[in-house]
Amino acid sequence: MPDRTKPLAPRRGKRSEPGRSSARLGADQAPQPRPGWGRLVWIKMPAAILVVGSIWILHLFFHDARFRVNEVTIEGARLVSSEQIAQTLGLEQMCTFRVNSAQLAAQLQSAFPIITQAEVHSELPDKVTIQVKEVAEVLLWESGGRTWWVDSQGKVLGEVQAPVGLVAVHDLEGIAPDPGEHIASVPWALAWEMVQAMPAIRMFDYSVEKGLIVYVTPSQWPVYLGDTGDGREKLAIMSALAQQLVETNASVEYIDLRNERRPVFKRR
Repeated sequence: MPDRTKPLAPRRGKRSEPGRSSARLGADQAPQPRPGWGRLVWIKMPAAILVVGSIWILHLFFHDARFRVNEVTIEGARLVSSEQIAQTLGLEQMCTFRVNSAQLAAQLQSAFPIITQAEVHSELPDKVTIQVKEVAEVLLWESGGRTWWVDSQGKVLGEVQAPVGLVAVHDLEGIAPDPGEHIASVPWALAWEMVQAMPAIRMFDYSVEKGLIVYVTPSQWPVYLGDTGDGREKLAIMSALAQQLVETNASVEYIDLRNERRPVFKRR
């Protein structure tokens, strides 16, 4: 008999339903749920407490009376008074943490050009030390009831509110009652030479015609020094001539040393 058995058809794999595997894969990679608002607050709470605590500590430091400037030490000042420096910087009761050393030093030099260098140091809890250096060669210029610091080259270093014990040059003619940056007409170098040679000299007068004028002997004889010449040589001639005239009981109206090679004097 003929074999009518039909060959078995190969089994085909079961078709997967469209989208099933991709759906499973998507489920595996789905983002995890984010923590709720309450949990987030608890996570950030320590950082917030740290910030608030730091601010509170800083507040205590900046307002604690123990950290307010109570002691100010000023070193090196001889022309500018300690009171002027302290008042200019406004250090009284300032918080020590707010002391800006560089800014205060610059402020001090701006207020007093006679100060060439300034350093400000703060020390906890309440101490500030100020160190200054001033121009070494300084004279005073007096004119119109006001006084200025002037260096040995005639550079104006600022007005003096309370003149100290420096050698002063008094303007007899009002040639510079309100000087700018420089007083060129006055022989400052000559004045400084004479002061260095004879520290007892504390004052000069000045006029355009007679130049520097200094006064000698108890009778206060005026000596016209002029605008030029060697200060030490003029001083030596002045001392010798004044002594000679005193010894002869002379009455003198003036001594003229504008030309120290030909000194003259006038009797009364």
